[in-house]
Amino acid sequence: MKTYLSLSLLSFILISCSTIKLENEIVKDFVNEKYKNEKDVKMIFLIDKSLPKNEAITIYEKAYNEKNIEYYLNNHLKEKNHWPINEKGIFNLKAKYKNDTITYYWKKTDFDSLNIPIMEYNKKFQEIEIDKYLMDHSQGYKITRPLLSSNNKYALLSFYSYSLILGGSSDSGVYILKKKEGKWVITNEYFDGIYN
Repeated sequence: MKTYLSLSLLSFILISCSTIKLENEIVKDFVNEKYKNEKDVKMIFLIDKSLPKNEAITIYEKAYNEKNIEYYLNNHLKEKNHWPINEKGIFNLKAKYKNDTITYYWKKTDFDSLNIPIMEYNKKFQEIEIDKYLMDHSQGYKITRPLLSSNNKYALLSFYSYSLILGGSSDSGVYILKKKEGKWVITNEYFDGIYN
């Protein structure tokens, strides 16, 4: 009995470590891709406090449920490939992550090569820092830990960027990523129920 419990615990720890490593890889690839595509922003930071995981599935489910509304038809929302996570997948994600309510704080050690620094949530800026960040059009990125589909083929995460000094969102929504050629890349974007 003790051997069985020990093996079960060891298996659980190995699976957990593997999942965390995969989640960190997804976030790293996502952040590096977003950073590369920013045009007018000079300084970008990953905010250490993550967004709640359920935010990602809530926004995605809203968009999925409204895909047949006439207002959205011009956006080709009815096409199957825009919805890699279907109704059953949404149900499974909600069940899988319903008890995952602990706020996570990103650390530099989570990533092997992140192209942007990590900043403390609600950092109090000194005057010299405010001048520097205002001049450089700085952005803060807040991200959920990724939700993984049952076969780990797709990852779903919520993303929010805002001006660190002035406040106000410049980009927010949910992204679906898929691994291609060794990197997790964005395949679909959903913004508060509207697909882009």
